Amino acid sequence: MVPPAPIGASVARQLNAPLVSIVIVTHGAWSWAERAIGAALANTDVPHEVIVVDNASPDGTAAKVRERFSEVRLIANDDNAGFGAANNQAAEVAQGEFLALVNSDAVVPAGWIGPLLDALRRPGVGAVVPALVNEDGTMQIAGALAAPDGSVLALGNGDDVEDPAWKFPRATDFGAAACMLLRRRDFLAAGGFLDDYNPAYFEDLDLCMDLLDRGLRTLYVPDVRVLHGGFSSGGQEAATELFERNRPTFVARWGAKLAATHPPSLWPPDPATTLAARDALATGRALIVCDTLPAPDTDLGAAIRDVLAELPWARITIAARTGDPDPWYRLGVEILLRAHPAEVRAERPNHYDVIVTPAEFAVPETLATLRATAS
Repeated sequence: MVPPAPIGASVARQLNAPLVSIVIVTHGAWSWAERAIGAALANTDVPHEVIVVDNASPDGTAAKVRERFSEVRLIANDDNAGFGAANNQAAEVAQGEFLALVNSDAVVPAGWIGPLLDALRRPGVGAVVPALVNEDGTMQIAGALAAPDGSVLALGNGDDVEDPAWKFPRATDFGAAACMLLRRRDFLAAGGFLDDYNPAYFEDLDLCMDLLDRGLRTLYVPDVRVLHGGFSSGGQEAATELFERNRPTFVARWGAKLAATHPPSLWPPDPATTLAARDALATGRALIVCDTLPAPDTDLGAAIRDVLAELPWARITIAARTGDPDPWYRLGVEILLRAHPAEVRAERPNHYDVIVTPAEFAVPETLATLRATAS
């Protein structure tokens, strides 16, 4: 028998390489950082590495990371390089096919990475984000929207996490880099986070706009809920100052592109404008009105699957009086349970391309109309 040829060093490295590189940038706030790093190590059930970039923490975070988490790859900066630049440092040395950007005050739960990887592997998806939740259990961000004037809106902020509005996966303008998964090659192709936004704010939105410009959507994944503290290493006042400083840069880069599809501003927020912005990139919109919500294994479910196979970013909404919405959420269908389902027509005037019954949705003419409006 001829012995097998030895594995070359480069092949061996590929075989042992992590699938996911988890990047955590720290600047003080050790109590949160310790939780975030510990959760990333304990709760990630695929081959992974954790890279911590410490931005000259004043509380000795770098030394504490060395002592507490010996398995972590630590980059200790002599100065505060900023959030974006520190993530870029880690991306350059990361070995994983995928980058998971996790804030130092974001605590990932058990089983978090699998659903995000599954979502990212869908055709046309460039980044995925989970639901971010507050310490009191309320929703913090269920995806986020942007407008040509640089105004942004965190969807669901302060709402019940079980609110049906936030329980179905969908494309969104952007997601916070507090927890975001994307391919390393796409992050590097975009140039990473733009230096103009350093030390922070708008870099994640700009990145998602760059991905969209190359045909890649950002997808919100509601089944993963990540605890996020928010402002743990800075503060609300400093955050506001940085936001306003960086807003003109974002508007100069992406305002014209957003103006072609989005409402001019999201401030002050109102339901009609928010809905228009939420579905600005939905390619084909259909409202199905019925009394009892059918199961997805019916003819209606088959017809919706066919539509979404061809138009994966279509907005399909079903308004019904009763029924179990959970199986439909998993398909990416919005469910509105109302005492009088037909009233949704008035609640959302001129929003849908077709308004039909379940039987009417299954006919070829409906798909033809959605195709025409999606082009």
